[in-house]
Amino acid sequence: MSSVLAIRQQRLSRRANHIPTMANIMAEFRSAKFHEHHRLIATLPPPVDVTSGFSDLPSETREAFFNIVYFYQMLVTQIAIGVLDEDIMLAQVRSRLVSIWDASEPYIRAERANNPYGDKHMLSLLEYYANRARELPEASAQAILVRTLRTSAAPNT
Repeated sequence: MSSVLAIRQQRLSRRANHIPTMANIMAEFRSAKFHEHHRLIATLPPPVDVTSGFSDLPSETREAFFNIVYFYQMLVTQIAIGVLDEDIMLAQVRSRLVSIWDASEPYIRAERANNPYGDKHMLSLLEYYANRARELPEASAQAILVRTLRTSAAPNT
């Protein structure tokens, strides 16, 4: 009986840790500015000059780039350290994460090559999780959400 209670307590504790993080993420999604910036970056054309990184973008576009790309970098970092559940989060942001990576990749690769600090792995967690999200078929993402909802609704014994 005590092990059942310990498991239940651990589950509740893990969910409680997700609440502030999820609240912050959802606050971003409620912002019209976030969606404007997201659309701008998702439709960003590849650079004409392949050596142009995101530092070379016009000021307004660069600001949108930082807001959106680093939002997803923060999100995937929290997945990587176990604050957020990978299956649930990738299912929720799958297409958005992939579209942002695809649009920003040439700028990030150029920035890595030109970075004066030698950071050749800049935004590598974003790249890693965008590729993981890309591997999820749409049906499996839906299945993850259904499974999660069922598990959440199941009585804890």
